[in-house]
Amino acid sequence: MIARRDIVIAGLFTVAMAIALALTKKLEGPYLANVAIYCSATGALVLRRRNPLLSLVLCYALVLVGTAWFTYVVDLGVLSLLFLVMPTYALGHEAEGRGAWIGLAIAMAALVGIDAAAQ
Repeated sequence: MIARRDIVIAGLFTVAMAIALALTKKLEGPYLANVAIYCSATGALVLRRRNPLLSLVLCYALVLVGTAWFTYVVDLGVLSLLFLVMPTYALGHEAEGRGAWIGLAIAMAALVGIDAAAQ
């Protein structure tokens, strides 16, 4: 069962992402396409305790797609830092053994990919 607080945190983060996208002056591409990508990624944070590796993979994959096709995640300000830290922290806190190391490798590769996609 997913904890109620995880649902609330992911929901609040999704609303904050939609507002950040509406207010940014660096928006690239259609607003609704950006919202679909980035709010789906924030919605995946609901899994951060139950399945931290899946949450990390979903979040980072969607951020990579959003950065490659639409708005660079760094252009979202402080929210982008929280967005990239939360799934990684959850992985380190909740995952054990091999899953944590695999997740760390995926996170590092995804960050390099996100940076490359922005160029």
